[in-house]
Amino acid sequence: MKNPLAVLAVQYHPDVTKESDGGVHFQRINVAYQMVMGNLREAEERLEYWRLKYGLDDEDLDKYRSYLNDDDDDDGWFDA
Repeated sequence: MKNPLAVLAVQYHPDVTKESDGGVHFQRINVAYQMVMGNLREAEERLEYWRLKYGLDDEDLDKYRSYLNDDDDDDGWFDA
């Protein structure tokens, strides 16, 4: 997610763009980036909490991460 936002930030940077409202787009991109990265940090902190509280190992967390990123509903996550 960082790369597409970085491309847009460069494209709409006030020093680069010729558009009059480029600065507004740049600010919106920065706000979106901060929101996305904040959500990712919160998700990682939550997973670390679960790992410590429930004694999960990295394999379990990786399986859960792949479950979150997978669009397929039939992945066997709950079929342990």
